[in-house]
Amino acid sequence: MATNRNLYSVLGVTPKATPEQLREAYRHLAKILHPDVAGSTKEDAIRMAEVNHAWSVLSDPVARREYDVTQRTGSATYGSAAPPSKDGVRGVSRPAQLPPPRFPWKALVAVAVAASILVLIANAFTQPAEPGVPDQLLQVGSCVDIDRENYAVEVACGGPHFGVVDAFVAFDQTCPAVTFAHLDRQGMGKACVVPATDGAGVGDADSSR
Repeated sequence: MATNRNLYSVLGVTPKATPEQLREAYRHLAKILHPDVAGSTKEDAIRMAEVNHAWSVLSDPVARREYDVTQRTGSATYGSAAPPSKDGVRGVSRPAQLPPPRFPWKALVAVAVAASILVLIANAFTQPAEPGVPDQLLQVGSCVDIDRENYAVEVACGGPHFGVVDAFVAFDQTCPAVTFAHLDRQGMGKACVVPATDGAGVGDADSSR
C-alpha cells in the first residue's frame, strides 16, 4: 500500500521510537483495525494496509535506516515504494547480484601448453645419460662377454665384448643359426648372442646346430 504519510505517524510513534515501542504500536492498531473488531469497511481496510506497510518498513533495521535517510535528505517519500510482496521481500533497494565467478580454463590451458613446450625444449638440449654400470640382469640388447664356464656375463658396451644378446630361448630349444647360445646365470635359459665384429668366432656355438 503506497502512502505519502509519514510512516511513524501512521503507527502513532516518533522517529526515536524503540523497536519495542514500534511493535506495541503495531499490535495496538492491528487489534483496533482487525475486521472482526472494526468491521469490513473500505476505510478500515485502507488504514490497516497503511499500518502493515509502515510496520514492514520500520521493523526492518536496514529498511528503517534507508527510510530515515530519505526523510532527512528530503528525497522522494519512502512510502511510495512498493509494499512487501507475498514472499515477504520489502520494497527496498537491494544490491545487484553479481554473476558467479568463472573458472579460468583458458589460463590453465595456456599454462599447460607453455609447460609442455618448455619440457620439449629442455629434452632437446639435454645430453643423454651415459650407460650405467652393468647389473648382470641380461636382456635383449645387453652387451656380454663369455666366461670360462660358458656363461654370458654382461659388460659395458663401450668396452671389449663378445657380442649382444639377440634373444632368449628355453634350455631345450635352439638359438637362431646366426647366434651363439650361452647360459644365463639368472636361469632365464639360453642367451642367443650375436657376435660383435671384432669377436666373431669366439665362444661355443649351440651344439644342436
